[in-house]
Amino acid sequence: MKDKHVLAFMRVFSILVLFAVFFSSSLAESNGTQIVHVPFVDVPILETHRTSFPKDKRYAVYSGPSEDYVRAANGKAAVSTNDAIQAFASENGWIMIQYAIDHDHHRIGWIKENANRFAPSISELPPCSQSATLKAGSVITDDPLFSQSPLMSFDMELNVYVLGQINDWIYIESDSGDLVRGFVHKDQLTPGNVFYFSDWLHDSSAWNGYLVLDQDNIAFESEQLIELNGISVPLASIDIYDNLSNQLLLTVSEKNELLHFEGSGYLPPETSSLRIVLFDTNMNEVKLDEDFVIEW
Repeated sequence: MKDKHVLAFMRVFSILVLFAVFFSSSLAESNGTQIVHVPFVDVPILETHRTSFPKDKRYAVYSGPSEDYVRAANGKAAVSTNDAIQAFASENGWIMIQYAIDHDHHRIGWIKENANRFAPSISELPPCSQSATLKAGSVITDDPLFSQSPLMSFDMELNVYVLGQINDWIYIESDSGDLVRGFVHKDQLTPGNVFYFSDWLHDSSAWNGYLVLDQDNIAFESEQLIELNGISVPLASIDIYDNLSNQLLLTVSEKNELLHFEGSGYLPPETSSLRIVLFDTNMNEVKLDEDFVIEW
């Protein structure tokens, strides 16, 4: 149990350091507040390996390791084993490959084949359970290193799963609508599930800020003022509780160089909803129309 808390502390400390290092250069506007895009941590690096396949074979290519995933080229994406093929990893009897379509357009996708038979050195795709929030208007590609041709676009912000990375491109999976895997530029992602306070407060309240929930971490940032029925109320601190167990998880009172509240803490794996309690400069609880609860 002690080791678990030490690891949790080290993880939270590393995220706080990353906030400090990247704060000045990684700010983006979202819902009226400044949002920090924290670098991804411990995401597997995807590397290619040249391998040999039997000649004169042709494989259908899907964006992920099953026929349920999107298939590019209007559902006709395929590769010939007479062409050069590089392999990244394997998963459930499928191989993640890269091949050239023409001199300036490549494709990364999956073919159904026994990796151990043709590429014994190719290991399973490393597990990575990180989640992230993809910006509205983002484009996913299956060719991050050459043409960056779009495979699919997303009109709305959505949560995705992070699987790996190549340089500045993050390999993700989305099951919102069509099941698809592909690459998006790191600037299009915010690590963790992002909850903007403006989306959760009652209409009579206005407060710019957000929570990022990333595996076992909570990252928090907000402005100092909350609007209640047209009146600005300055805040002194914020308490964040597990809404079911009533355990206090995080108290935020420190401010960053933008004079925003900022903090980070441990998120228990069993937690599925948070309650946020605000305190004014007299340390009285700020009364809202209803409890400020975020659920997922």
